[in-house]
Amino acid sequence: MAEASIALKLQDNFSQAIINMRNACTPFRSDVTELQKELDRLNGKRVDLKVDLTRAKNELAQARRAFKEAEAGTDEMEKATKRAALAAAEADYSNLTEQLSVVSQQARRTQRDIDAASDAASRADNRAGARNNGGAGSGGAAGGDVLGTLGKAGLMGMLGQS
Repeated sequence: MAEASIALKLQDNFSQAIINMRNACTPFRSDVTELQKELDRLNGKRVDLKVDLTRAKNELAQARRAFKEAEAGTDEMEKATKRAALAAAEADYSNLTEQLSVVSQQARRTQRDIDAASDAASRADNRAGARNNGGAGSGGAAGGDVLGTLGKAGLMGMLGQS
C-alpha cells in the first residue's frame, strides 16, 4: 500500500503586521494632539488680535475726525500733530490687520495638518481593523481563519481520506 504524508507548517505573520500598523498610528495621534494645542494657541491669539483690531479701528476713526477738525483751523502745529497721530493710527491698524491675516493663515494650515494626520491615522486603523476582522474585502481569510479556509477548499477532507 502506498503511503502519503503531508506536512503543513503555519506561521503567523499576520499578528506582527497588525501590531506594526497599530504602532504606526501612535505618532499620528501624538501629532494630532500637538497640532490641536497649536491650533488652540493660534485661535486664542486670533481672538486677541481681533479685539486689538477693533480698538485700532476706533482709534483710526477718531484720529481721522480729529485731523479733519484740525485742517479747518489755522494752527499749523496742531495740523502736524493730528497728521502724525493719524499716520500712527493707520500704521497700527495696518500692522494688526497683517498680523491677523498671518495668524489666520497659520490656523488654517494647522487645521489642514490636523485633518491630514487624523485621516492617516484613521486609514491605518481601518486597514488594521479590516485585516483583524478576517480580511473583509480581500477575498481571503486571515489569521486564525486559515484552517477554515482550508476546510472550505476541501483540503481537510483530502487529509482525512489519506
